[in-house]
Amino acid sequence: MRVNAKLVGRGLAAVLAVSPVLAWGGEPGAVPPGAPPPPPGMRVEAIHDRGMNLDAYFVAIPADWHFQGAVAYGNPCGQAPFAVFRTSSPDGLTLLEKLPRFNWSWGTLGWHPQNQKTQPGCLPLSREMSASEFVQRLAEMLQVEYVEELPVPAGMVEGLNRETEHWNQMGADYARTHASNTTQHGEIAQARVRYQNGTFPMEALLRARLICTRNTVLIQGRNFWSDNCGANVRVVRAPKGKLEDAVKKLEPAGAVENPRWSEAYTQMVTRTVQAGIQQSQQAMAQMQSQNQQFEQSQALRQQQHEQFQQSQTMQQHLHEQFLSTMQRGTDMSMQRAAQSANAQHTAASDMVDYALGQQTVRDPNSGQLYKASATHSYIWVDDSGKKSYQTSDPNANPNGVLSGAWTQQQQVHGDGTSK
Repeated sequence: MRVNAKLVGRGLAAVLAVSPVLAWGGEPGAVPPGAPPPPPGMRVEAIHDRGMNLDAYFVAIPADWHFQGAVAYGNPCGQAPFAVFRTSSPDGLTLLEKLPRFNWSWGTLGWHPQNQKTQPGCLPLSREMSASEFVQRLAEMLQVEYVEELPVPAGMVEGLNRETEHWNQMGADYARTHASNTTQHGEIAQARVRYQNGTFPMEALLRARLICTRNTVLIQGRNFWSDNCGANVRVVRAPKGKLEDAVKKLEPAGAVENPRWSEAYTQMVTRTVQAGIQQSQQAMAQMQSQNQQFEQSQALRQQQHEQFQQSQTMQQHLHEQFLSTMQRGTDMSMQRAAQSANAQHTAASDMVDYALGQQTVRDPNSGQLYKASATHSYIWVDDSGKKSYQTSDPNANPNGVLSGAWTQQQQVHGDGTSK
């Protein structure tokens, strides 16, 4: 699994930029309309969906922390929407991040050869892996040092097991009356990693909630299947020696879905799918009419072997056209759902190609370009060009505090051109 980890920070920033956050107050206990009350000492921020003009998610964060968030309408390997957000302490050194969901899929379900290839927005994997293995792979993608696996609280495991049991029961109920079946299972794993942020030694807790689903469909007497795995990743970052306290403080923080928005989203998808089904039914009626006409013509053309061969060829063509039309109707319904949802979120489809990493800055004196962490807004470099100071505080200035002469760097595009 090869993912360019150096582009993560810019990727997450692009996702957050496409959907501005509607924020409420900075006082402890502040709650937007319709949101659940926050834990003590925290406030609630809303991630607003401009497409449906509703708050999609409510996020509880420490009262004095900074916040960015966006709603994403899935990816090519996972249609379910999800929240992406980043919240940071006033000094910018401690962060809680909810990354874009990682998805990959494989199987035999689908008629088109391109379905067997990795689609943009999907991880290039074709097998299942455990949550522990995924966290180790994630550490490689993020280019951080994997230190150790940590135990997962029993309550989290029990909650995931209950959810999995619920969905498997729904899948079994559906399979009793339909020619398809869906089963799933999941795991949670977390690990401690470490890395260097400029001159700061850092630690982080990576927690992955991995769910794999198998869909089986009976088509013309044959079973076709597809497997899909999706990992929701939560990251807590803190200076070395302060990670444990940060994890405890941030455990109550996180996002919950707004039921009103979830209902509106489901209705939108249902309408789109129903329109696609109606188109498929019309195509079926047209094919049946053509078949009837074909049978009438056959009655008029008897006993001629050459004409019989021509009719067989026509029948095969109609059969293939029917299957193609059915698939085309299904594809159109899903594409319209994705297009409608992505009207305000065009950057969501390539979010998983990015990994948390760098931004490009330029020394205004020498024109020298540097790569720095994307988690901070202001980068300073000393006169040696070897030390950096990174902060999210616009008023912070290392001159007179740290040794040496420091120059604030200019944020530029990755190719060095000015923004």
